[in-house]
Amino acid sequence: TEFDSTGAAFNDLSIDLHAGTTSDDRHKGFDKQVDNFQDQIMPVILEGIEGTPHFRELFLRAIRGEKVNILVTGHSMGGAEAQLLVYDLLEAGIPNECVVGYTYASAYPIEIQEEDDVEWGGKDDKAIKLDKNILESANIYNIVNPHDPVPKVGAAITNGQRIGEDIYLDIENIEGDLFADHNLEKVYREAVRNREYVDDKYGR
Repeated sequence: TEFDSTGAAFNDLSIDLHAGTTSDDRHKGFDKQVDNFQDQIMPVILEGIEGTPHFRELFLRAIRGEKVNILVTGHSMGGAEAQLLVYDLLEAGIPNECVVGYTYASAYPIEIQEEDDVEWGGKDDKAIKLDKNILESANIYNIVNPHDPVPKVGAAITNGQRIGEDIYLDIENIEGDLFADHNLEKVYREAVRNREYVDDKYGR
């Protein structure tokens, strides 16, 4: 979802700050949206793909080992939700090489506890709420403008985390408008087109 106006971006930021987290450390608002989205897309028929499968059948094909490419993208709240969707697909058994996520201006979708408080383990380990292997291996690339306020909030400000790899833009701050740096088309897409990254190794 793209947010062009200051009002929409402010609403986005407000949701990020006030929703809280679920029992497994996922942002409540983002988590609910991802559940709703999955319910909506599962019965959708995919025209142009062999066998015209539903999304559900496509995911099952991937789990069975067939070559399937799934690209998930999102901006702002949609970026946080895209990360949770990729996590859910991997947790369901879809191979890591089948799923890639790209997000822009994403808030933190999860909260990570301090290492002293949490003993990492598999999903059956009651001491952990998220699967560390998935968090560390997910092919998600989060494009972040360091001047944008939205990527600094979400599930938590102190222990908030995005899933995957953060790639920071090397661009100047836009003066005069708090949310101008959040604009998808004028800031993020333009910077990506011009390959304005902090490090050239991210020039994919």
